[in-house]
Amino acid sequence: MNASSAQAARSREDILSQVLDEAPVRPSWIANHFAVIAVAWQVVLDFFTVMVALGVAYKGYRLLGLGQRVYYPRNEYLLMSVAVACGFILLMERYGLYRPGSSLLHIRETGALLRAAFLSTAVFFTVGYLFLQFFPSRWVVGLAFTLLLTLVLAQRVAFYGVLRRLHLLGYGVDRVLIYGCSPAGVQVFRKLAQSPRSGLVPVAFVDDDPSARGTQVSESAYTHRKSLVVVGTGEELEEILTRLHISRVILADGISGDSKFEQIKEVCDKHDVQLSFVPLQYRLDQHLVNYQDMDGLMMGEISRIRESSVYRVTKRLLDLVLGGLMLLVGAPVMAIIAAAIWITDGRPALFSQERIGQFGKTFRMFKFRTMYRDAPAYAPTPRDRDDPRITPLGRFLRRTSLDELPQLFNVMLGEMSLVGPRPEMPFIVAQYTPAQRQRLMAKPGITGLWQISADRAFEIHENIDYDLYYIRNRSLLLDVAILLHTLIFAIRGVGAF
Repeated sequence: MNASSAQAARSREDILSQVLDEAPVRPSWIANHFAVIAVAWQVVLDFFTVMVALGVAYKGYRLLGLGQRVYYPRNEYLLMSVAVACGFILLMERYGLYRPGSSLLHIRETGALLRAAFLSTAVFFTVGYLFLQFFPSRWVVGLAFTLLLTLVLAQRVAFYGVLRRLHLLGYGVDRVLIYGCSPAGVQVFRKLAQSPRSGLVPVAFVDDDPSARGTQVSESAYTHRKSLVVVGTGEELEEILTRLHISRVILADGISGDSKFEQIKEVCDKHDVQLSFVPLQYRLDQHLVNYQDMDGLMMGEISRIRESSVYRVTKRLLDLVLGGLMLLVGAPVMAIIAAAIWITDGRPALFSQERIGQFGKTFRMFKFRTMYRDAPAYAPTPRDRDDPRITPLGRFLRRTSLDELPQLFNVMLGEMSLVGPRPEMPFIVAQYTPAQRQRLMAKPGITGLWQISADRAFEIHENIDYDLYYIRNRSLLLDVAILLHTLIFAIRGVGAF
């Protein structure tokens, strides 16, 4: 072996050792039965969280002096609480929340949680009223629903965090090797990293480009929570599968030919490794494709995106009611912010800018001014907290998203919605590709999937998968789920610059 070959071998050995150090193998009984144990713990936690929520609701009803402060016999209330908890768990199972896998940013799970919380409290308190002569106060029912939803959501967020951490330590996972260090491969990495319940943990990349060896690929430019290294090429696949104890290979890129695919499949079969791939035929966006299994033949069809009249009307009512309440409650805060801007940097306090709305219509979007008065009105959005265009007060407003409060006026005028894709400036929309123009099918919103994702550090139009997911799956329940996630996002103080 010559010097260069020896150096390459040492480099490959160092890289493989690094991956094993970062993603250790856990061949223990707990690791092998982790999925069952995790589901059991989740059921137990959900049960006791519901019981705590109902107990606190009754105590709060009594201590806060709400309603008539009726006393309910402890045994009857405890029986109803157990019934509600059991019904809640059955509904969660019915909606698939104890199965592997998850949706984008767990939004669909939050929607299912909303349905389960509402139905379990409504049905069982109604049954108690009709058949058990149990007459709960409306205050108790309201507090029970609010606390049940809030506490279970918080508990599940914490549980997902623990689950993700245990997966990173190697417990109960399919160790995934991603074939293809391309934008598609990075997207696979990001989606798997955002779905801890799936049990699919990416440990490394393989790429046919030898120069990519040793390259670090980050999950997200916003959080940098995890990165993977490119460990080698497809020619070294057999050794990599063995050394890294890989249980699944995901082909993120198209393979140059059938013979190459068969070669990869043969290696995976030899080592009992599951082979998966991302359908890339015709380069269609996967959010727009529905698949149907027809006796072993996988048929794909392009879905037609429609917005029902019922949804459009109810969404507008939600915008008017919630937007009006937020304007009413937020008026003092908005007045204080406007005065602070006048004092620190003069007038005007408001900044308006032409944006592109639904179906390409232009409108004037309002915000609190966060940049100096001589900053250009139409320029790329700041991505750095130290951007010299931003005022000291503007940094605070952007970090807390308080600069977007005036957009509630756009909501009341019908130009925007509370939830939807973010509106872009005209010069950016003019450069849209056909795929990116699909964002214009929905009314723009103050918040949305992209706004609460880690990828808000990137340009909006570079992450259209969030908007396409929303446009295809939009519903009133999805909107409420996004609003709940936005509240959590705001409480954590994660804003933009």
